[in-house]
Amino acid sequence: MAVEITPLGFQKPDGYELVRNGDNAISANAAKAQELHASAQGRLGAIETKNSEQDGRLNSVESKNATQDARLANLDNAAGFTGDPLTLNDAAFAETLTNGTATSAALDVRLTSRVPPIVAAAIATDPTITASAATMAQNTAGLIPAWKATTAYVAGQRVIAPSGDVVAAKINFTSGATYLATNWNASTQDGRIGANEFNIADLYTKKVDDSDPRLSRKVQFGDYAQPFADKDGYVAGGVQSDGVFNFEKSPRVKGQQDVTMRPLNTTGWAIPFADKDGYVAGGIRPDGTAEFFKVKLPPGAASDPLGDANLAAGYTRSSRYRVAAIGDSLTDGYFGGVANQDADSYPSKLQALMPAGVTVFNLGNSGYTTDEEAVRIGAIPLPLTVTGGSIPASGPVDVTTTAVIGWRASGTTRTIPGTLAGVPGTLTRTTSDTVFTFTRTTSGSAVAVSGAPVFVPDFAGHSGDTAIILLGRNNVSYSIQGPDASIGEHVAKGIARIVNWLTPQIKHVLVVSATTTQAETSGSGGYNTIADINTRLAAAYPTRFLDLRSYLVNQAIYDLAITPTTADTTAMAADTLPPSIMDDNTHWSKATAVLVAAQINNYLTTRGWV
Repeated sequence: MAVEITPLGFQKPDGYELVRNGDNAISANAAKAQELHASAQGRLGAIETKNSEQDGRLNSVESKNATQDARLANLDNAAGFTGDPLTLNDAAFAETLTNGTATSAALDVRLTSRVPPIVAAAIATDPTITASAATMAQNTAGLIPAWKATTAYVAGQRVIAPSGDVVAAKINFTSGATYLATNWNASTQDGRIGANEFNIADLYTKKVDDSDPRLSRKVQFGDYAQPFADKDGYVAGGVQSDGVFNFEKSPRVKGQQDVTMRPLNTTGWAIPFADKDGYVAGGIRPDGTAEFFKVKLPPGAASDPLGDANLAAGYTRSSRYRVAAIGDSLTDGYFGGVANQDADSYPSKLQALMPAGVTVFNLGNSGYTTDEEAVRIGAIPLPLTVTGGSIPASGPVDVTTTAVIGWRASGTTRTIPGTLAGVPGTLTRTTSDTVFTFTRTTSGSAVAVSGAPVFVPDFAGHSGDTAIILLGRNNVSYSIQGPDASIGEHVAKGIARIVNWLTPQIKHVLVVSATTTQAETSGSGGYNTIADINTRLAAAYPTRFLDLRSYLVNQAIYDLAITPTTADTTAMAADTLPPSIMDDNTHWSKATAVLVAAQINNYLTTRGWV
């Protein structure tokens, strides 16, 4: 009987030949199928090399033709084939796939490494395979093609734009000579990294809301343009908005776990140094002073710590029994539009808290600037030249000074009682910053005056006291900066002159922050000036500065057991004093004065100054 050779080289015997030579035909056809399959595997392997994910996708392509898969799997069961397997053509192979049956396990054993090139060509031109490959490429970042000029694109098709971003066509169109972004939709994928973009914030599960005890300052996630996290998810450093690279925890010297490589950045120090736990151990102050909290000297060192202690014990100190409250209306006692209400002032309330034998002096004067108050207490010497060289027997006489003082505007009268050349009287300033009048208290003989004797105010005599300085509010309210470049600089210099006027070698002086008015909210001109003053004072007196303003803004209302109103919370959110603790726009209430006294008392007593 006849054996028909199929176009792909397989043997197709009729029923009789199937009986006579079935084993030979099966063997020949199995060998042929093995060759075809092995060659196909080689071709498929080449495709897989281009993308490690191709294997899974080629299996998906094969599954699209279920008929081929099933027929190839059953070739091993075909019977009655004879002939040369290499002479089969493509049509015969297709017919064999239609009629034959075999198992894939048998094929894996029998397939050889040869297949006609026509099989590879059929794969390359098969529309099912090419469409699947195109879909695979469009969903794989590494296979998305670059944009090309004069190329047809369909809606949704993705390419890598010249910028490196992955984009998708908005509609069907043909690209022109240059790339036009208006034809494309942006994608969340970046062709430059071959992966989906992500939000860096997603990397951190913990954003620092409270200070890490190992750090010298409070750190927030938003402190950095590009933050980095430690193993626990806390911000450990990163790139700041100005491009500076910073670590919150100081790097360690290799092999020396407790040695830091750089100083920390913290308020009150030009160059601070940290101990192994991250706490400031000392450093260089802004004025150049070196200060360390712990000093260990080796045996035989030239310095004698005990001797230094004995030397310090011999220094003069501010009096523990006299406290001078230096200030303006906030110290004087200004309530209901009336000044000089000493009984309700904070110095009066402070007196009630002092130990027995301690006296508090209220030196506050409403409306006075920093320099005017300093002149009034004698902290700024005021040399005066008497016109005509003589103080008359009675009546006023003009006097002039060379001292530069930050007076209030012309027309603001200042009267200061005191003594000039031994003659009691009153110094009056009205319009000029350098020419005043002196009027003796009682009539008498004319007194000749030569040179420029210094005027001694009656409020002098407190240079040895423990001092509390609360000044600067009127400089801001009336824009008084004297000869200096700014109000902040002028106030800081004026307070420095008062501190330097104190005579003890160890000065017990508490510098209290200037306060904002209710209208001076965060970002306003007055607010910024007050902030500048307080920043300067905190830097100059880091261990003797009391930030009273922050206490009044954030805590005083609760200590007064007052439920904040909407106006209060609005003011507090704007970082200024809430209305419920105030007597007017500038001055705090009588109840608040009691809290101010308590804050100052706590500072003085915990330091043993009284």
